[in-house]
Amino acid sequence: RLDVRAVESDVPVLQESDEVMIRGIDTDNYDGLVPEHHFRWLYDTHAIRFNIIGLEARMPFARQQKEACEAAGIMVPFAYKFLYWRDDDLERMKDVCRFGEPIAIDCEADTTWSPDRVMERIGEAKDLLTREGLYWGIYTGEWWWSPKTRNSTDCATDKLWHAAYPFGNQLPPDNYMPPEGMQVDYGGWVEAQVHQYAN
Repeated sequence: RLDVRAVESDVPVLQESDEVMIRGIDTDNYDGLVPEHHFRWLYDTHAIRFNIIGLEARMPFARQQKEACEAAGIMVPFAYKFLYWRDDDLERMKDVCRFGEPIAIDCEADTTWSPDRVMERIGEAKDLLTREGLYWGIYTGEWWWSPKTRNSTDCATDKLWHAAYPFGNQLPPDNYMPPEGMQVDYGGWVEAQVHQYAN
């Protein structure tokens, strides 16, 4: 769920407090060049209205994917970037700021770091993005957050992109709605802004 203000003349304008459920996807640089007609097909056939772009591998295709999405009527409200729990994490996070969209910190990569060290690095990345005016929130799942951070509540007031795949690697039906809605119960979060329910 995203708070959206419609800008098209044929769509009612939503007030700031209104909330609507809309469907989206995410692409990343490993998808390569994605033509506009593919995004237009997703828009027309599957009611896809947003795409959240992964900023990995020095972003060779991120700009093209964003432009193709927008040409097809699909918005790109923010992007995401993994932490890999390496010495160059912050340098890589700083580098993707040039994409110019808010960034969710993706906390899913495996690590042997202690929970305290993990939270220290997340805090450093959050501070960096906040200084740049580009911090969106956290992208993670309970399966990762609880064991790797000792279920830290340090980010509980931040936006959450919640990843949980009830169908595994199978594609859910188009009309699938998570039975629990946007409710979650880990890390101090009680509600997610985005629920990624398919891998």
